[in-house]
Amino acid sequence: MAIVADAFFSDSQAYCKSSYKPTQNQLFLGSNLYGFVCIFLFAIVSGELYPSIAFCVSHPTVIKDVLIIAITQIVSQVSIYYVINNFKQHIYPLISTVRKIMTILLSIFIFDHKVKPMQWLGIVIVFSAMGYELLD
Repeated sequence: MAIVADAFFSDSQAYCKSSYKPTQNQLFLGSNLYGFVCIFLFAIVSGELYPSIAFCVSHPTVIKDVLIIAITQIVSQVSIYYVINNFKQHIYPLISTVRKIMTILLSIFIFDHKVKPMQWLGIVIVFSAMGYELLD
């Protein structure tokens, strides 16, 4: 879904970036605040807020895992916003796609997954598109 959103909104992101010149921290705060509000409201509406809190209270060891996930997400988001703030808006989706494709290729070769010819064609198309994007 994120790749689809990047495809539809990359030009509006470029416009906002050039018009308002948000800092890396403003991007970080804005997106996390928006995400928190949406998730908090959804948790209330769906009735999952209190059961989630009760689960954390009754299983305190899960808090360590939640904190580790939170810290790694903070580090990754700071890296993402650094890229978005200092480069063209198309670079992050390119980096993300390369990471995903490399994960797929490593999985194919390390775990000896069988890949059909049409799947190889899809991989070649993705790498070709990324190469074309780099030339632009």
